[in-house]
Amino acid sequence: MLQDISENGRGGSLGLVGVISCAFILGVCTLWHFLVADDSLTADGRDAGSVVRQQEEKIRDLKADIEFARKHRAAREETAAEADGLAGRIRKIEEDKAARAKTAAELTASIATAESSLASYQESYRRQAWQAAAGEKLTSLTLKSGRSYQDVTISRVTSQGMEITHRDGLARISPADLDPAWQQRFDWPVSR
Repeated sequence: MLQDISENGRGGSLGLVGVISCAFILGVCTLWHFLVADDSLTADGRDAGSVVRQQEEKIRDLKADIEFARKHRAAREETAAEADGLAGRIRKIEEDKAARAKTAAELTASIATAESSLASYQESYRRQAWQAAAGEKLTSLTLKSGRSYQDVTISRVTSQGMEITHRDGLARISPADLDPAWQQRFDWPVSR
């Protein structure tokens, strides 16, 4: 082909330009191959092998971090499960506490009602026992001190004691002077 161009009178200059152009293109391609397309170098000029080793190290580090995170996640999940269990136990304890407080309040109210009923019953019993004793006759009545009354009739019983008539006159006897059987019969406080 070069001969054809020379024979047409165009001379060898176009052939020289073509050879120079080809050499330039070949040089650019070679340079591109070494800088860009060559597997041994990266775009920033570093050795591809060292880049691969660095990336492998990063991958190993990331895998270690992932494993560490998994272990700690499992520990956190276990701790969270324990915390949930404890929270459930606390809720149960609080529910039991509330139920017991409610029961205690109900029992306190029941006790107050029972005490009120007992006090009312005791008062009624005292009044009936005191009234029933009026007019009761005894041949004798002996006090804790040893003093004795003969031909006794109970006139009246009060919270202050017993009023009696006897062979020699009248007497008021305090509950403390009577023996425990009389104190119990009339529901007086037991003497000290």
